[in-house]
Amino acid sequence: MRKILFLVLLALPALLAYSVYASSQQAYQDYVFQGDLYRKAYSEFTIAKNEYEKFKSLASETIALDKTKQMLTTRDSYVRSYLLLLVEKLVENPGLTSSVRNTSVSLLTAEGSFLEKHSALVSAVGSISETVTVSGQFESRYEPLVGIVEQTRTTLMLGSLNSLALSYDSTVAMAQNLITTYRESLPPTKRATIDRWLLEIQNKRGLYEQKIDIITRKNKELAESDAYEIQRQSVEIGEEVAAARQFLLDGASFLKELVAALKYEN
Repeated sequence: MRKILFLVLLALPALLAYSVYASSQQAYQDYVFQGDLYRKAYSEFTIAKNEYEKFKSLASETIALDKTKQMLTTRDSYVRSYLLLLVEKLVENPGLTSSVRNTSVSLLTAEGSFLEKHSALVSAVGSISETVTVSGQFESRYEPLVGIVEQTRTTLMLGSLNSLALSYDSTVAMAQNLITTYRESLPPTKRATIDRWLLEIQNKRGLYEQKIDIITRKNKELAESDAYEIQRQSVEIGEEVAAARQFLLDGASFLKELVAALKYEN
């Protein structure tokens, strides 16, 4: 019993300390770098745009066109770097099934391909009026892109929650095996205490599953929403994710109490 009890105790700290978020350092650094480039390009674009609107000279028009193209190109690269970061996070998330991961990666890859082609269009632009048209192509796709990004972010959180739930279930299974093996040797009062903790642990797991169902449903609805609804529902989903995780952490705390009850069985 002592050996099995030690294994249960060993699993508890990792379960309680599990982080919902994963990261890819190299992809993140590229995203930060591209963000710096975009902010610089946008600042230069704003200055050039104001100069052109003020003077309407050929020189100012030439500079404005150049800076506008730079801004549009770096904007594509900036957004694409974030999509690549999300892809890396999907790949390294152990809680996702291959089907779910591949679906999300395909959506992000398609958007990345559009941005790559869009950058090529920007490079071929020869007038300021053309930059307005080409920029409009990006802007018309922006709202659906936001929906895909938010769905991906939720998918990542669901994957991490699933990993946490698997650790939770594994630890509970060890405790239940221990109880089954030594139950008859325990006094009735101790059995009643253990049964009460097991019921609380099971209840928390059930509440967690209810939250996961809600999160999954709301995440599917994001694709059909406008920008305002996407933002609002994303906040709600974040709150549901936090609540789901808390149910598992509460259950883990109850599991710790159960282990304590088993430890002092006399």
